[in-house]
Amino acid sequence: MMNKRKSDDPRKYREYIKQETHWVWGKRYQFSVVEQKGSPVVDLQTKKLILRIGADTDIATRSHFLKQWYRNQLRAAAYELVGKWETRLRVKAASVFVRAMDDVWGSCNPQKRTIRLNAALVHKSPDCLEYIIVHELAHLIEQGNDHSLTAVLHNALPNWEAVRDHLNQSTLTY
Repeated sequence: MMNKRKSDDPRKYREYIKQETHWVWGKRYQFSVVEQKGSPVVDLQTKKLILRIGADTDIATRSHFLKQWYRNQLRAAAYELVGKWETRLRVKAASVFVRAMDDVWGSCNPQKRTIRLNAALVHKSPDCLEYIIVHELAHLIEQGNDHSLTAVLHNALPNWEAVRDHLNQSTLTY
């Protein structure tokens, strides 16, 4: 289980209006809303994150739709990385879940062979997601957080400690 620092979550103060800053894969984007008819769409451009959504939508609806988009982005990236690292580590996870988690970046249940990823990882750089996936898959080889696990991590990701330290010094602020 990978711990993260707790903090007052700034997302609860979001209004999902123009000029807010949002983070996707470790990069900052200027958020804006474009009112349009039809199904909501998120458009990620070079420096902008645009939510195209109906004119009468409230904050809760905008928040819900954007969170779903974030989760879909995380799932897509995670499934690709899980496949890559399952092959390299010669392990197989039965399933991978994305959840809002208050105090960990990820967790693994070795008996059920399941991995849970914190939904907030979509706001961190891709190397953070990769590290968490490798760490949790490594628990399918070594269940504790001891020297045996760190040996697996050193072999798989030589820079894992720097990524871990960076991730654990950060919060969910984005």
